[in-house]
Amino acid sequence: MTFYWLRNPAATPSRARGFTLVELLMTIMVITVLTSMVLFAMAGAQNTAKENRTRAQVARLQELVMTEYEQYESRPIPPLNPAFEAAVAAQNVATGGKLVAQMRARARLEAVRELMRMEMPSRIDDVIFDPAVLASRPALNQAYLRRINSLPGGPTSWTGDYQQAECLYMIISKIPSGDVSALEFFQQDEIGDVDGDGMPEILDGFGNPIRWLRWAPGFLSNKQSSLSGDGDPFDPMGVDARENTVLATTPPTRLAFTMYPVVFSAGPDGKEGITMDFGSSVNYGPAASGPPYPSWNASLFWNDPYRLYNDPDNGLMFMGTPLPSAPNDYLDNIDGHSTVAR
Repeated sequence: MTFYWLRNPAATPSRARGFTLVELLMTIMVITVLTSMVLFAMAGAQNTAKENRTRAQVARLQELVMTEYEQYESRPIPPLNPAFEAAVAAQNVATGGKLVAQMRARARLEAVRELMRMEMPSRIDDVIFDPAVLASRPALNQAYLRRINSLPGGPTSWTGDYQQAECLYMIISKIPSGDVSALEFFQQDEIGDVDGDGMPEILDGFGNPIRWLRWAPGFLSNKQSSLSGDGDPFDPMGVDARENTVLATTPPTRLAFTMYPVVFSAGPDGKEGITMDFGSSVNYGPAASGPPYPSWNASLFWNDPYRLYNDPDNGLMFMGTPLPSAPNDYLDNIDGHSTVAR
């Protein structure tokens, strides 16, 4: 017997329930939004991690250089250049011998500043330029010169792009920590040679060289200010008479005040946004900003902490001053004045 199933015409056809195009598009959009949120959060977390790493690096470096810097307040002075001693003696005679103590204090101040310049350099010329006050180069400066002369092309191979960072690396490499160099505090991936000139740098969390300035009178922070009027701790007798130096400049000539070295990273944008260099060896000379010393020792401009630089785009400026031509670039910098309590 054969059976036949009769379909009821009124019955609703049965079919599988699917997604409409609109529903699919909505689902894709939701997934895209969620993915973007996750990626944004991850990027933010990575950026925060890089900033925290950089702050730790800058704080460590600031502590190291400050420990070295503070030692100059009681640093014994090596023998002086006979020509400089003769100039001091002649000036003493010219004043009728009334300023013996002041002249000796001035000689010590100039010797200390020269030691700082040659042993804690922040630019190429700090290392290369001959002593003007000391009878010979300090041993540490000679070690730096040997390092530079070992480059394939000698000193001319050292480019100026990251010279502040490369000087900082040299300084840290010569600071002992137990039986090893203070560089042992840093991992291998924190050391690089970004410009490929054979002079390494310590890299921040963003992969950029960490720089430093030994003297940065234009760098205003909660630690140093030209308005403080507290004097130079290396000049307790006040023999650096800045009030006698008349320069009609903007900003105006500042009296001596306490300065601290500053280690800094350019931060996430990689732009420092502050004056860091005198531009050339010519601009490092007295003609660029007027001799800040009396005629009897005008050759000491190399060792002047308060030198002005005639920036081609921004005019006369102190080292460390924010650039008017890029007023916002320095805002995300990470500096040692902010990360270290001392």
